[in-house]
Amino acid sequence: KILDDIEKSVLSKTKLESDLKDAKKGRETSNDREEKLEVLSKLERSVEQVDQQLALYKEMDPDTIRKLRDDAKIALDAANRWTDNLFAIKRFCSEKFYMDSSAFDSQFGLPDNFDYVS
Repeated sequence: KILDDIEKSVLSKTKLESDLKDAKKGRETSNDREEKLEVLSKLERSVEQVDQQLALYKEMDPDTIRKLRDDAKIALDAANRWTDNLFAIKRFCSEKFYMDSSAFDSQFGLPDNFDYVS
């Protein structure tokens, strides 16, 4: 069993060395390779700069603007729902406790011009 393991390890080592030689083919140091690597690094930097510029304009993206509009609509609906709830409580207090509308407003700190958001 140990001899089989050793034999498998030797075969594996031989295969890996062969794969390493194959991988090194075409990667010999040459002026052409160095120039291509330099061009590659310049292009990668250029792509990175374009990505940074794109990030600056992300807020102008139509999908982002659409999402902001949808979020604003949801917030507006929520604010009007809470306003509706306050008017319902105000009506309840007025009917149940005979509370004046202006007294309710002053008691709970509501301004005189409190109304739905449009």
